[in-house]
This record gives sequence, C-alpha cells and structure tokens, in this order.
Amino acid sequence: LIVNHDNTFARTTDIDKVYPDRINDLISSFSFDEVSKLKNKGVPILKLEDVINISLTDRHHPGLYIESKSPELYPGVEKQIVDLLELKGAFKQVKVFFQSFDIESIKKFKELRPEIPRVYLSEESYSKLINTELPLTNQFANGIGPNLAQVGTYKLSDFLTTFHKPKLLA
Repeated sequence: LIVNHDNTFARTTDIDKVYPDRINDLISSFSFDEVSKLKNKGVPILKLEDVINISLTDRHHPGLYIESKSPELYPGVEKQIVDLLELKGAFKQVKVFFQSFDIESIKKFKELRPEIPRVYLSEESYSKLINTELPLTNQFANGIGPNLAQVGTYKLSDFLTTFHKPKLLA
C-alpha cells in the first residue's frame, strides 16, 4: 500500500524524468520496485507500513488519519489497511481515524472495525450535505469533512450546530 494523495504520480513526483512515457499511468500499474525509483520532492515515496512504523516508534506517537483514496480502483483496500494496522499492533498503541469521500468505503471500515472513528468527506453543497448526506453520515460515520468553500457560504456556527446535533464531528 503506497501513501500518495493522487491516483497518478504526475503531480507529486519526478515521474517525468524517471518514467516519461508513464506520466499519467495509475499508481496501481507500478510495481513497488518501480515506485521506489521515484521521489516526491526529493523524498522517497512511503508505504503505509512505513508511516505506521513512524507513528509507533516516534516518541510522541502521532496518530494515523488514513484516507482510502479512490477505493473503487483498489477493491478490498479497506481490509488490507485494517489487516496491516492489526498486524503492526497500531490499534492498541496510537489513535487511528479512517476517512473517505466514498460512503461505501466508510461502511466497510465500520464493518471491519466499528470502534474506530470514521469521517465522511464531502464536496457537496451545503444544502445537499444537510438534506442527503447528513443522514448517511450519521448512520455510518462519526464525523464529516465538508468542502470548506461550501462551509464558507454559511455561518460557521450554523454549520457546526447542524452537524453536532447528531453528535458528529465536523
């Protein structure tokens, strides 16, 4: 499992120098050996296991806030993430959160580890958040991460009041 924000390496790495004919290829099309030759602003690309090890060995034990990015491209990624965290003993040693823009991914995390907080990320309008996504979020997640541009169009206090009523983190 590779730690990267995007679905390709185009924006965040030196792929144009290392693999110029693969600039827009999906991350899943690379072997880890190929990935290890890339740099993200001069820094090697990390595996999720590397990030977990940092969290477990750092004296401050920073928590892990893990997002399943485009889980539709990586079927079963939620179980892979949970299995790795269990293998490393992370659930017992550091605070863990799961987050995703995909409600199905949030549901899978809830099935696998219902005690671990889950945050549903949304880019929807404020009205759609209130009318459609709040009920889903309340059912499957512990919090919501809205598009800040949408929140900015309303009073922050109104937004927080609305989402704190069902005891969601916002």
